[in-house]
Amino acid sequence: MATAAPAAPATKQAPASGAAEAAGKYEAAMATAKQRIAAKDYPAAVEALKAAVAARPDDATALSELSWASFLTGDYAAAEQAGERATEVAKTNDLKGMAFFNEGHAQEAQGKLRAAWIAYKYSLTYRKNADVKARLAGLGAAMLTARPLLGPFATPDEFCRGRTGCEVEHAFDGNQDNGIDVRDLRNGASNAPFTGMARILSQSSSEPDYFPDMNVALQVGGKWYVLADVGMAGAGHGGGHHLEARMVGRRLVIAWSQSIGRFSHDDEATTTVCGLAASGAPSCVGPLLIEQSSTTDRCNKDITCNEPLSMLVELHCRATLRGDVVTIENNPGKIENPDEAQLSKPLVGACAELPWAGKHTLTF
Repeated sequence: MATAAPAAPATKQAPASGAAEAAGKYEAAMATAKQRIAAKDYPAAVEALKAAVAARPDDATALSELSWASFLTGDYAAAEQAGERATEVAKTNDLKGMAFFNEGHAQEAQGKLRAAWIAYKYSLTYRKNADVKARLAGLGAAMLTARPLLGPFATPDEFCRGRTGCEVEHAFDGNQDNGIDVRDLRNGASNAPFTGMARILSQSSSEPDYFPDMNVALQVGGKWYVLADVGMAGAGHGGGHHLEARMVGRRLVIAWSQSIGRFSHDDEATTTVCGLAASGAPSCVGPLLIEQSSTTDRCNKDITCNEPLSMLVELHCRATLRGDVVTIENNPGKIENPDEAQLSKPLVGACAELPWAGKHTLTF
């Protein structure tokens, strides 16, 4: 009689590896987020997408979806931050285009028209999309519409109360101070509407701390008002920023520029026009000009290389203000990059493609 073979000992199932466990959490969280978005339960979708990002940090898909879900909940700052991070880590053109669109949409909702314009332009660089084109065209009317400033505040410092990393760097009364070129705001007239300015740096919602937002405070009588998010105050590695303001008639023209880095050099500039409404409250139109250029040194700084630098000029326009009539047209001159001793012609028709190119009468 044959004896039965002894039963094989039960084998314990090997525990899932950390990578497999994380992948499972990611897939489950993404599936939950999709269901919650379909049900229009956007807060729950945000929580699920945060779990997906925790399981797979710097996943561009999860970050981009988190940006959009945050936007749908009305948390535009969180939407901007997630979208901005997604643009940095995305590996495909479609994902980059989507992430830039989400970032721009969140910035537009916060009134950051300069940043939104740039984000939409980048989005179209990576993918052609009718929705992005429509948002970009729609910014034209917003750029030409006077926006009220924040305030009034008793002092520029009052703007910083409750804000993280906020500092009033300079207050001035029409004098040039530490590289900030501020022309006489009174312009020889004792009844000039703007009598003082201050530069305020505050922590950006999306950029690193060393690229804070720059805001401009304007004094009208004994009160202060703030034009927020004029640009980023880039610094370090050869970067810096510059603010210039001057009266043109009874209108204040504010020009801001920044440069970031030496071996990957980005320049940006904006021009905004401010005035007083009939009520006496200040408002600003713009930015009417948004200029971008980048210079990339493809060679390592530690080696000798004869490859020439490349410079891409995204936009270069000229604005002429006479009274309240502004004319925005292509600049026939050349752009000089003094850091690289290089001249570059403006893109042909670059200004004509602006939705707000041409002649307009500004109202405040």
